[in-house]
Amino acid sequence: MGFLQDMRNLEQQADGTAAPADAPELALHGLAGAAAIQAVRFTGAVVDDRPTLELDLVITVEGGEPYALSHRQSVSRIAIPSFQPGAVVPVRVDPADRSSVTLG
Repeated sequence: MGFLQDMRNLEQQADGTAAPADAPELALHGLAGAAAIQAVRFTGAVVDDRPTLELDLVITVEGGEPYALSHRQSVSRIAIPSFQPGAVVPVRVDPADRSSVTLG
């Protein structure tokens, strides 16, 4: 990985938009949508100094019906204030498995 990519990754980690390490394909090729956050719980797990949250979401993807989903994702400590009940955040959804999502 080059210096510029490292800097881009650091920037994304700082603003909370970095995709989970296991979801790069989904972040690039998933269907764009929006997730309304209904509830947030801290799981106690921390990955690379990023707390893992469990979020109750209502997801909407263009052309589809909204659906509820409980989702776990590690987020930057700086971004936690953005992940509060009532907030709407961008989401990417796997077209083959609507339960597979990544926020940001």
